[in-house]
Amino acid sequence: MNSETHPSNNWRRTGLTAFMILGAAIISVLWIRATSPNRPFDAELWRMESSTLESSDLRQHMVNDLQQNVLSRGMSRADVNSLLGKPDPGFFSDSHDLAYRLGRDSDTGTVTRHGSVVSSSGRESWLTLNFNDRDRLVEWRIVKR
Repeated sequence: MNSETHPSNNWRRTGLTAFMILGAAIISVLWIRATSPNRPFDAELWRMESSTLESSDLRQHMVNDLQQNVLSRGMSRADVNSLLGKPDPGFFSDSHDLAYRLGRDSDTGTVTRHGSVVSSSGRESWLTLNFNDRDRLVEWRIVKR
């Protein structure tokens, strides 16, 4: 009996193959969870994030949950400030009361007819909030610029 057809070698190959498939599945699940566009809102991480926005998009991953499950019309300005921290500098507009930088969108690229790639840096995304004359939240939205 040669070693290629020996039953213990077949079991080893089967076990190794199963182990590799299981490992690839675990790595895939972890990668998908890490890059998922949706993450539960965490006020502490949100406030800490303002100093590291150049290299991170954590706020972009949390903003959906923030908008759908945390913010509500009628919240006081003080509650919003307590939750989100100080607004980020750099967004100047008379039509928004507060603005928080979410991060930069992915870089974009265009292929010309000659096959070269022209890249442009992604735009910045901001969460903007507006309050009424009684300092109650009336609207919020994502603005790209």
